[in-house]
Amino acid sequence: MRYLFLITAVLFLIIGCSRDTTRLIDQEEMDEMRNELDISRCESRMDSLRFEIEGMLYHVSLTADGYTSLEELLPDSIPGCPVSKQPYIIDETDSGFTITCPIGHGSVYILK
Repeated sequence: MRYLFLITAVLFLIIGCSRDTTRLIDQEEMDEMRNELDISRCESRMDSLRFEIEGMLYHVSLTADGYTSLEELLPDSIPGCPVSKQPYIIDETDSGFTITCPIGHGSVYILK
């Protein structure tokens, strides 16, 4: 019984002396974290779309038909920004494609 009291007293001292590392996050920090997560989600989706388009271009390069235009390869609807739900903007140049978020979360480039 005496040892039980001693062990309990030591545990209370250890727990009582530990630092409290919790802190409150204000609304500005929460908004900043939410914005960073939104950007990461959007960049991840653009990256996935880039990977899919690269696969389509590779597959077409192996066929005898060859590449004509990206519009022929893409489905009727493409994924969009997960935040705004607006479709990504895809621009074609002579050397590749740019996939851009319509609300400014960034862009990715695909070489032809």
